[in-house]
Amino acid sequence: MLKDKRGLSAIVLTIIMVGLVLVAVSIVWAVILNVLEGQSESLDISQKCVGIVIKPTGVDCDGAECQVVLERGFGSSGDPVEGVGITLSTATESDTEVIESGNVAATKTVTLNTTLMATDADVRIYFTQEGENRFCSQLSSYP
Repeated sequence: MLKDKRGLSAIVLTIIMVGLVLVAVSIVWAVILNVLEGQSESLDISQKCVGIVIKPTGVDCDGAECQVVLERGFGSSGDPVEGVGITLSTATESDTEVIESGNVAATKTVTLNTTLMATDADVRIYFTQEGENRFCSQLSSYP
């Protein structure tokens, strides 16, 4: 009945090639989708950070404790933050970063236990996303 098998092999080869192309496209799409989903989290945090300015305006240490005064910058976005990370330092050494949760609406005084007679403070804003603290890239410093 089918004496010319060359025509049939061309059809089978075409079907196999189309199948391979579909598999390759689905693999590439899966990789691109994973990359885009990973970037969307960092873009979301970056968008939240825009327009929020929280500055340390004073550091007062008495030997066992330091009080750091934080102020929300004038014209700063009113979005609430989850908290801040504060690093105290002197001209020669620095302490480990202390995480202080809670929003800074206008002014907030934070008391930190330290043996360092700090004169400087660095502050980073963070938001909690999927149970993790995600810090903004901007850093505010005193003085």
